Amino acid sequence: MKPSELERYVDFVLKMAVKKCGNFYEAQELCQETMLTALQYISNGKEINNIRPWLSAVLNRKFYDTLRKKYKLPTVNIENACEIAAEDEADTVLLCEESAGLRKQIAFLAHIYREVIVRHYFNGENVESIAKSLKIPAGTVKSRLSGGRTQIKKGFDEMENYSKNSYEPQVLYVSISGTPGLNNEPYCFTDNNLIAQNLLILAYNKPVTETELAKAIGIPAAYIEAIIGTLVRMELMKRIGNKVYTDFIIYSHKDTEHGIEPQVRLINNNFDAFWKPLQTGLNKLRNASFYARLSVRKQQKLEYYFLMHTLSQGIFGAGGKVYDRKHDFPERPNGGKWIGSGHSYPQNHCHDSDGSKQYNWSGERTNEIDNTLGTKKLTLKVFDTPLEKHRYFHTPSNTKDDVLAQMLYIINEENDPSATGIDLLYFKNIPYFAECGILHIENGKPSVDIPILTKEEYNELRQITKEVTAEFIPSIHNLLSTHLKGAKAKLPSHLTGVPEQKQYLHAMGCLHMAVIYRAIEENLIFTGIKHPCPPMVLIVDK
Repeated sequence: MKPSELERYVDFVLKMAVKKCGNFYEAQELCQETMLTALQYISNGKEINNIRPWLSAVLNRKFYDTLRKKYKLPTVNIENACEIAAEDEADTVLLCEESAGLRKQIAFLAHIYREVIVRHYFNGENVESIAKSLKIPAGTVKSRLSGGRTQIKKGFDEMENYSKNSYEPQVLYVSISGTPGLNNEPYCFTDNNLIAQNLLILAYNKPVTETELAKAIGIPAAYIEAIIGTLVRMELMKRIGNKVYTDFIIYSHKDTEHGIEPQVRLINNNFDAFWKPLQTGLNKLRNASFYARLSVRKQQKLEYYFLMHTLSQGIFGAGGKVYDRKHDFPERPNGGKWIGSGHSYPQNHCHDSDGSKQYNWSGERTNEIDNTLGTKKLTLKVFDTPLEKHRYFHTPSNTKDDVLAQMLYIINEENDPSATGIDLLYFKNIPYFAECGILHIENGKPSVDIPILTKEEYNELRQITKEVTAEFIPSIHNLLSTHLKGAKAKLPSHLTGVPEQKQYLHAMGCLHMAVIYRAIEENLIFTGIKHPCPPMVLIVDK
């Protein structure tokens, strides 16, 4: 055999070395020593008749010599070691601890590296076979093998490590302004999903690779790639090259906590400026013809909805005089149209201790269903606030807004649910909806317990809000301008698509409920109410 012919056995020796050593760095060293021994043996004029067993024997000898040095074991001299028959590769003894370490490192590799590493070094496929199967050039396979070995050899030392999330996950509450998708996107991918929540948190400060995320969260890349793919597809994440990043603003619990006291102080010191326009609006609402036809319970719920809706329009309208109020809602997958934001908390965080639970509310959700149940459109508008005893979407069947809207219409029209095509399973939750204040049960018969308005009546309600807002904004503009000075949240440099309004949430998000609480203390609203009062309205356009 000529020395030049040894080159085609390098890959064979390296694969054996990987199995022995458990990491690529030591395997490469062992491979190099084995090939140098073979080169020297041939250069001295000696003949190797059966090259593979010969190389296996040399590699085994050098490997166990290394172990003896490493663990200070006694040395055993073996004469003519190069002539000893090779051990069967199937009987190769793997060091459990080191092999486990290697497997763990490979598990955290990105898919493009992990796939070729496993197929080549563990399944024995050659470069050409892998290239043909993956429909990529052989040079690309070699490049990925090299890249994978480099990453494993480094042991991720140069990667940022958020290892705390691997053993102490955080909780991320995702909320949206706008309309969720048909399957309740994006909530269906983040609610009660700690892995997705922590991937979003970890990918927030800067774009990171899937391998970095795998290492940070402590889960092999093979198991999180599909989750990341879904988050990208649902537009909660964006992909740039081989990296991903979270594409909405995330506030920490400290941001939220620090923002509460200044907002409550602003309302308490200037309550009249905030309340006077709202009181004018309530008076107009109470004089509306459609208000008079509602039951007292429904009137109270309509007033609460009106206050939350008008406060949102007024406070963010006044804020728009301070910052750029442009707030376009992009089209999302499955019919959604929303802008997201998030708040992160330690998993065992006690919201009661910092007051955030008391002021935590979500922006108005609007769900529209066209051409259903003989109507042109059903529209359900909902605010979730801390005054509610229950939140209806926590029902066992996770009732969505569009389903609830149809249920309410069916019950109000006294239609037979079985003739409508809606899943009857949802109707089993009627007792729970009664606890939420959405339905009322009397003599075993449910009735709708929230205001139902026609399209024309709701437009009249919106006109009142518009008139109140025109008075409200000038009344609080200077106060809010001073309050927001220097309060803009700092964003990661790569996050450029967040509306400015979202960057002031931690300085404005508690104002709405602070006004409501103060009005309750002054006995201006909800006097004597002992029943749930969700701010929710159903609009029926026939």
